[in-house]
Amino acid sequence: MWLTFNEPNMFSNGYSSTTGFTPGANASRIADHLTAKTILLAHARVYRLYDQHFRLKQRGNVGVTLDGAWYEPLTNSKEDADASERQLQFEVGLWANPIFSLLGNFPKVVRQRVAANSKQEGRATSRLPTLSPSEIHLIKGTADFFRLNHYFSSFITSGSSGQEPSKLHDTGVVTSTIPDYPTAYWITDVPWGLRKLLNWVHKSYPGYPIFVTENGWGYVSAILRAINEDGVPMVGYTNWSLIDSLEWMDWYTMKFGLYSVDYDDPKRPRTPKASVAVLADIYKNKAVPWKDFENANTTPPS
Repeated sequence: MWLTFNEPNMFSNGYSSTTGFTPGANASRIADHLTAKTILLAHARVYRLYDQHFRLKQRGNVGVTLDGAWYEPLTNSKEDADASERQLQFEVGLWANPIFSLLGNFPKVVRQRVAANSKQEGRATSRLPTLSPSEIHLIKGTADFFRLNHYFSSFITSGSSGQEPSKLHDTGVVTSTIPDYPTAYWITDVPWGLRKLLNWVHKSYPGYPIFVTENGWGYVSAILRAINEDGVPMVGYTNWSLIDSLEWMDWYTMKFGLYSVDYDDPKRPRTPKASVAVLADIYKNKAVPWKDFENANTTPPS
């Protein structure tokens, strides 16, 4: 199994901001969307290259890993439901729609909103570059599975936030933390959020097996509910990560590993956390303990 890129939605931020991600280009007026076209074309060309020269012999699978949070509407209003869908389209659909949808191209709502905002800013063309018919054809269908990273969920409502202009401002939403769920760093443990996201991906891009390539917290029981109760075609799961590692511009301060690494010691000793035994038991027995279902709120709110 081959992956062309990991989380383009994240690393493309390095070209639209000055903090958090390298190279800190601070080109929010254009880079938020220009990078999307460049990355998608690069991904597609690698996929086509594998098709032409390696697939027959290796019989491998090629895809791209996308990251996505779940955005729960703050209220039952249509406006907040639309805000949730809009955010998902700007965050996941921007990359997924050209690859996984039947028609290809960037999502319609993304094209419309960026074009409208660009016109208001006095621009002759949209900040979102156009994909030509040949480029749409080149990109469409260039994945053998849907790889997904997920870490948190948020409440969302329609509104305005972010620098103007920017992708965040184009989206037209305001997010907030879902209370009463455990939080560490910037991650809020909301198991039903992943279950809802998996259903959204399956509904939006049917026919593709889904592999969760990065995930933390106790979400495995929620994934099982998505499989057994919702019919989501899951084919794999891996957590993040094996050891404490370099986390973007936070360096080694975030301790996401199953094994804790002492980076102050030249020998870099590694100490297993309690999660090692938990996952080892799940992998060995190919079963999730019932207590995980009892202790985790895996059922979406009504």
